[in-house]
Amino acid sequence: MNPITLLIILLPITFAFPLPLTSSLDDYVQQTEPPKSNEHRQFDHRLIQNPDYFEGDIVTPIDDLWRNAVSRDEQLWPLGVIPYVIDASLNDIKEHIDAALAHIQNRTCIRFKKRTTEKDYVKYFAGNGCFSSYTGRKGDQQTVSIGKGCDFHGLIVHETMHAIGFHHMHTRSDRDNYLDIFWKNIAESYKAQFIVQPPQELRFITPFDYDSIMMYGPTAGSKDNKSVTMLPVNRTIPLIDASIKPGLSKYDIEAVIKLYKCEETM
Repeated sequence: MNPITLLIILLPITFAFPLPLTSSLDDYVQQTEPPKSNEHRQFDHRLIQNPDYFEGDIVTPIDDLWRNAVSRDEQLWPLGVIPYVIDASLNDIKEHIDAALAHIQNRTCIRFKKRTTEKDYVKYFAGNGCFSSYTGRKGDQQTVSIGKGCDFHGLIVHETMHAIGFHHMHTRSDRDNYLDIFWKNIAESYKAQFIVQPPQELRFITPFDYDSIMMYGPTAGSKDNKSVTMLPVNRTIPLIDASIKPGLSKYDIEAVIKLYKCEETM
């Protein structure tokens, strides 16, 4: 490989130091994305509707609940590098996870590195549903569950974005300017997950984005998995579920780049 090409591939987000050029490219997610699986299946939203988790799919401390994106630098992954492991329980869908990580890496300054001895890392495993244990970097091991029925490309990207540092679009404090919420159709145990975030705690990085991978579809949180719980104020705008989205939107990509302050490396 041409040395200049190798240098460009290895350029990371810049906080204070660049990624050491002694790092092996083989340690990082491949730059070519594996084929995605067909996403014509219907996703069961009950897999992300855990009333004990913040917004249904985030297991997070109480002091970090009310942010659109993490606001403290210590919650970001240094140099934008995320060490990870894939548990053997996910061997059958490992290529789906590889595809999701490659999708993010190929479009942002985030780099996914197979964990060796790193103290802080993300573990993907087959838990009970689809969820991320934390928003941003917690320290030590944190988990992303890709349980049975969660192996959609968009959902794996979605849960990984939580680990990178992002919350859901539908709970932004300006949500009501863009979405109509149908409370009577929301499961009682899930209504708390539709409460908007206090504006004083928000960190708006990009405009409200219907196309965001962090934006769920119109039946999210439904009491019967089919009743409509939210629609765009402008009914001509489609609301597509994250499970069938192709991946990051334009503003998702911009948000990652801005959060990690890596405009100059892209």
